[in-house]
Amino acid sequence: MSGARAFLRGLVAAAILGSAAPLGLLLVGPVFGGRTVLWMMLAAAAAVALARSVANGRTQPGRSLLLEVVFVACGLAFALCLAAPGLAGAALALWGFGLVLSLRALLPDGASAPVMGPDDPFDEARARALALLEEEP
Repeated sequence: MSGARAFLRGLVAAAILGSAAPLGLLLVGPVFGGRTVLWMMLAAAAAVALARSVANGRTQPGRSLLLEVVFVACGLAFALCLAAPGLAGAALALWGFGLVLSLRALLPDGASAPVMGPDDPFDEARARALALLEEEP
């Protein structure tokens, strides 16, 4: 998946997560309190992000997990900065968390480029072009 498509999917997920927060806070907020529910939702989103990192980090799982931990920590810090009392503040905090996590898609996945053999068409064409340029008329 290209970085732009993954970034767009991350933005959509952040928007869905941010719009679902008020509903979750309305349903269970009176029982536990809004701030507690917000932190429960952020913890669930962080767990999903870390699980996604483990599942998708096929080439370098350690690097992928480390980057995801850094992005989750930054996302939680950003969510803490955006959190305000009430539904709008909680939705904004969850949106900010998802936004920071979507930035992860802009980094390369660490996969190495495929190694071309001696019969690489580009190298063959380049060699022919150089041979033509070096010929004397």
